[in-house]
Amino acid sequence: MSLDFNRTPTVDELLQQIQSTSFAGIPGAVTRNEDLPFTPDSDELRASAEVLISAGDLPLARNILVAMVRSGSLVGWALRTLGQTYESDNQAAKARRAYQDAIAYEPHLEAYRCLSMLEIRSRNDAAAADALERSLNLRDLPPATRFEIHKACGNCWMRAQRTEKAEHHYKRALAIDPTSDQISSNLGALYLQAGRLRDAQRYFEDALVANEANSRALSGLGAAYLAEGRKREAHDQFARSLQIELDQPNAIYHLVKCAYEIKSYATAARILGDYVQIAPVNANLLYSLAGLQFHLGRIDEARSTVARILQIQPTHTGATELSKLIDRYATARSATGPVNRSHS
Repeated sequence: MSLDFNRTPTVDELLQQIQSTSFAGIPGAVTRNEDLPFTPDSDELRASAEVLISAGDLPLARNILVAMVRSGSLVGWALRTLGQTYESDNQAAKARRAYQDAIAYEPHLEAYRCLSMLEIRSRNDAAAADALERSLNLRDLPPATRFEIHKACGNCWMRAQRTEKAEHHYKRALAIDPTSDQISSNLGALYLQAGRLRDAQRYFEDALVANEANSRALSGLGAAYLAEGRKREAHDQFARSLQIELDQPNAIYHLVKCAYEIKSYATAARILGDYVQIAPVNANLLYSLAGLQFHLGRIDEARSTVARILQIQPTHTGATELSKLIDRYATARSATGPVNRSHS
């Protein structure tokens, strides 16, 4: 096969080169030694590998990538990309080895990131944090990049339940950007988990100074107040959080529980009514809503909600009892006139 050096070799030509390692009939304008192996340009090999990956032909792409490593062409990139092809084929062990080899050959931030993401997907958060920590030794990392790495390390160590290491990285990130509401909120969550309620409240409040719409900080502050028995304040923070981000099942649970305990039903009924429209159908959630509606004197709404529960779960004991209570209340009301049951 002869090659035209005025154009980029095709994928098939490059593959044939790699598989045979030498060519006959190379044009004399390039060399007079017909036995000299032909080495394609590194950029051409890279482009061909990328074409094959885009086409989903990962085995052939790996042939090119392995050849690049053996020939010393863009070795760091080739090893990282080789790891990505193995990940795409769910071969985590081979991908891990390729990323580790890439780091050993050429420590590069992208290789560390690839390795850490593989470990996170493999639910090995400690190994992910270790890879990210090693990337901090790279020179000339801009502050914004260091901030993101420290934040990611903190998140990994939190999931690995290594709170001291998580705290270290969150504080290093906060030193780089003291205005980060995300990091302050993460520290609040860490201290809440550790039972350090005052520290938790302080960092949640710092997060809200930076961003009053941080729903996680509001929910966290509610949880800290609840742990101290401050149920009215906890109720108000859960409500504020849910008005910003409705899809928070834990905050919904605590809001409703607080509402019943402090006997203040209106806010919880409104928010829970919105939540059941987006959440999977749940008889117990609907039962809580029906109870709130009943306490507010919204008898027709409560009756309708109970009927919906019994359609879903005919043997729901609480709904059955509430249905009887609603009937008795409606009978008494019709006999004596309207009775105001509403609460704030």
